[in-house]
Amino acid sequence: MTIREFLYSVKPKDHAETVPERRQRYLEVVVAVILAFAAISATWTSFESSKWSGKSGGLVSSSSILRADSNREASRGAEQTLIDASLWLEWEKATLIPGREDLSAFLRGRFSPALDTAQEEWLKNVPVDAAGEPVGDLPAQTPLTLDSYVPPGQKRSEDLAAQAETQLAEASGYGGTGSRYTVLTVLFALVLVFGGLALKFGGPKLQLALVAVSVLMLGCGLARMALLPLL
Repeated sequence: MTIREFLYSVKPKDHAETVPERRQRYLEVVVAVILAFAAISATWTSFESSKWSGKSGGLVSSSSILRADSNREASRGAEQTLIDASLWLEWEKATLIPGREDLSAFLRGRFSPALDTAQEEWLKNVPVDAAGEPVGDLPAQTPLTLDSYVPPGQKRSEDLAAQAETQLAEASGYGGTGSRYTVLTVLFALVLVFGGLALKFGGPKLQLALVAVSVLMLGCGLARMALLPLL
């Protein structure tokens, strides 16, 4: 037999196709369609899975950066709180020493804007002299315990922490969708396996069973894929 005869020879026209041959031909057509849909679907779900997973990874990285920035702002706020606390304690000592109004006024002028605002609220019901210094007994606690005292960095730290939590939650959602696409990719790969095996066996019952399983898995996979969002 020559190469030309091997490549282009066909069955004689007078050859009567048997029932097994016809069944095998129909089966090959059905399996070919199943494999085509499964291959295309597996490629698409793999592509979507990579996009969703990439988006999730990007959000996780961004969340980590925001968390680090939040920690830096919180440290800045803690440092300012220590400075304000030291200044206020020295101011309180100066107010208790007779004749040291100049020292208390000097220390009061060094208050940060946050402490100065809280100090005004803290002394709002206390009589003060011409220099703005309290006369008589001081209120209980300190201005640093008031809600109006917000050191620099604290509000910024809280905002950054909230953004980090939001992005982390979004990353979890993107990752979950990517995982579902990955599961569908595995399912379509199984369709390819069962569909390919259907043509390797000679028993019609086993062939039909494998084709039926392939069709069922393909249908379930396509239905699940249609319900998933696209990115």
